[in-house]
Amino acid sequence: MTQARRLLPYAGIAVFVVAATVVALVLTTLRMPVGTAEDSGSASASPSAVRPATDLSPNGRLAYWRLEPSGDYVLWVANTDNTRRRAVSKAPQPRAVTVTKWAANGSAVAYVDTGVHLVVAGLDGTTSTYDLPPDMVAAGYRIVDHAFSPSATTIAVTVQRAAFNELDVLLCSRSGSWTRLTTTHDVTAGPWISEDELLVGTGGGVIGRLAASGTDRLHPLTSVFGRSPIVGNDGRVYFVGGIGFMTANRLPQFANDPGIWSVTIDGDDLRHERTTELPPDMDRLDGIWAGGFFAHSPRTGALALNGTSALSLPTTSGTIDRIAASSDGRYALAFADTNVVRLDLGPNGTITGNVLLLGSVEHADAWFPRSATLARSPRAAVSTLPAERFVFALGGHVWTMGNDGVASLLEVAPPSMMQNGGLAPRWSPSGDRAVAVEAGTIGGAVAVVIGPDGRPRELGTIGANADTSSAGHTYVASSVTWAPDGTRVAAVERIIDGRLLLNMDLNVVVFDVATTGVTKAMPGRAAAWTRAGIAVISNGTVRPGATGREGQVLEVWNGAAKRDITTVAALASAPRARAIAPANAIAEADGITANSDGSYVATHLVYFVPGAAIGAPYRAPMAFVVIRSRDGAVSLVIGDEDVSDEAWSPLGTVIGYTKMPTQPPYGVPQHAVVRDVESGAVLVDVEGRFAGWSPDGAWMFVARDDGLYARALGGGDVVRIAPLGVLVSTTRP
Repeated sequence: MTQARRLLPYAGIAVFVVAATVVALVLTTLRMPVGTAEDSGSASASPSAVRPATDLSPNGRLAYWRLEPSGDYVLWVANTDNTRRRAVSKAPQPRAVTVTKWAANGSAVAYVDTGVHLVVAGLDGTTSTYDLPPDMVAAGYRIVDHAFSPSATTIAVTVQRAAFNELDVLLCSRSGSWTRLTTTHDVTAGPWISEDELLVGTGGGVIGRLAASGTDRLHPLTSVFGRSPIVGNDGRVYFVGGIGFMTANRLPQFANDPGIWSVTIDGDDLRHERTTELPPDMDRLDGIWAGGFFAHSPRTGALALNGTSALSLPTTSGTIDRIAASSDGRYALAFADTNVVRLDLGPNGTITGNVLLLGSVEHADAWFPRSATLARSPRAAVSTLPAERFVFALGGHVWTMGNDGVASLLEVAPPSMMQNGGLAPRWSPSGDRAVAVEAGTIGGAVAVVIGPDGRPRELGTIGANADTSSAGHTYVASSVTWAPDGTRVAAVERIIDGRLLLNMDLNVVVFDVATTGVTKAMPGRAAAWTRAGIAVISNGTVRPGATGREGQVLEVWNGAAKRDITTVAALASAPRARAIAPANAIAEADGITANSDGSYVATHLVYFVPGAAIGAPYRAPMAFVVIRSRDGAVSLVIGDEDVSDEAWSPLGTVIGYTKMPTQPPYGVPQHAVVRDVESGAVLVDVEGRFAGWSPDGAWMFVARDDGLYARALGGGDVVRIAPLGVLVSTTRP
């Protein structure tokens, strides 16, 4: 307060000087013609005398709207200290104006009028209006964001269909033509990186590059879940990232505290810049400079500057929505409610001072020149990589990729296909199709076969033996498995009736891929197709008052014939499995895998304590058990590690899996393990997540945050082959 009193005389002088300057500028401006928006789909300019734009600073410019005493709603441009301001446009309906942004080269300002008109105002007062195509307007689309290309000759426009929460990107040329760049319904345009590409983010958390030609030419930069990519002064791509998922209504969410991540433009050199400074709802990164950053949540208004929300700002400034830092990093402009605040920045990114620059303004934006060279990482050529074709799920869609590491969309999947769910697609034995589990047309999960053209065909048309299906759909409860000849698919069917899966007797159904119909059904809760038949876990029974199933049997179906392999009770009595079981626990089999000839099967034993409430901590550590099929003998029991992602080598008796400790300390890195189940010998143990096999079984794949790696089973280094650390299914090219 004392400091404020000492500043009062200076403040009074400043107010007088600013008021005199504003009066002079207003008088000058009132005599200057203002461009008006033409209501047409092509560019149009007001034929008036214009002022040169060169008197505005090349180091920074400001744009804002203000309701003038005359009643006009005027768009002003000025230097960042509000000198040399001029009016360049006006709008008849103040509430209809949204999303005011500078062109990337500072030559113009664009804004949205009534949600369907994109208006570009030049610094000389001329305006051009681009109307959203009538068919998109009729379908309910509205413009929610836009970004100029570096030359300002084209504009990437994000449109939203609010009724379905769909977001897509269109390209608007300055000649007035529109081109649709995406059809995935979950893409938001970010800044351009060249005249041919721009950064985008998707509702499924994919950070990628989008080509400014063609359709759905999206290339992910990383498999780390991320939001709001921007290019820093060092040329790296920065984003808010972490572990996340996409909700059923296409809204991205973080599962824990997100951090600031960065990557080169080609997806290399992934860095976790800052780790735990952001709350889970912080999902928009607006600015980054040496030692500092600004992120916030548009939904809640929560914000973070350099990892803290304790911002030293004038008490009348309001809540900050965006920050734009100058090119030299010495100051930034903060846009807070109806105010613009100048922040002086220290060398470590801290705020050293602030001043209220403007008040009673709306939709303000700042432009600063950017000239950073995009950061790239030279990639060494590796001649020993396996020649594979991959298919995988990422960000809610299905992708393919060669060993060049460049991914492309295969299928646009429904919104409920989460990137971190157990819905990984699998190639058919011949590699001409893939099968996946996705959202059904009326709810529930269904099996779909994806052809080479990316078009999915839903399996499960009602057949003679599909009397448990409803509404023409067969809903599935787990991932699917191919027949060795590739003509059929087996999956576990579930009934949508509100009951818990625990209380339901399930069926394994067989789909004919050609007709999509169900041709066979057998009781069971999990299935794996082998050359010897379909390995199945039987339903067993639910013990009254308990939370687990008992009396389950592992069996093999070959046509109508069935042969028992062993019982779950016998597996649970194996010494190592019995050693980790709590007293009075029920052992239930959860999931089944098998090697290609069916000589070995594997399952998880999950222990349930009778009387424990569902959701209570009643589950003991699982045991992973490998069984020899011909006599039911237990070959391998793993009880001291948490086993997941298990997948058998295409040849022999070798299995790969991901291991984590079952006891503290938790949080240690995952390890990809390859093991021979006959001898029990560990053949490979490397950091990362086990991601899959090559078709010949000679290579294993490992997923890490920074990419997909390959390692020859015979030895050698782990080699990075792609920037996407995902679980993959492979086929020959």
